[in-house]
Amino acid sequence: MKILREPENSHVCMLRLEALTSLPLLDRQCEELAAISHWLLAHGYHVELQTPSQTLKASSGPAHEKHILQTLAWAGFEGEEA
Repeated sequence: MKILREPENSHVCMLRLEALTSLPLLDRQCEELAAISHWLLAHGYHVELQTPSQTLKASSGPAHEKHILQTLAWAGFEGEEA
């Protein structure tokens, strides 16, 4: 898991979920990223999310948070259809 922040004057953060083979580690990282994204969005940040199979562009608001949570929920199931 990586968290990157744009230059000081920016309110954009990029969260990255690394490819993992262990489901317990994947679950833990997804939970941590969900909590971090919730905090960032609640404090006015735009959040970008990168997973091994998908990238969500930086955005904010409740709809974006829902999209982040859905993406994290499907992490590890890239071969499955939502």
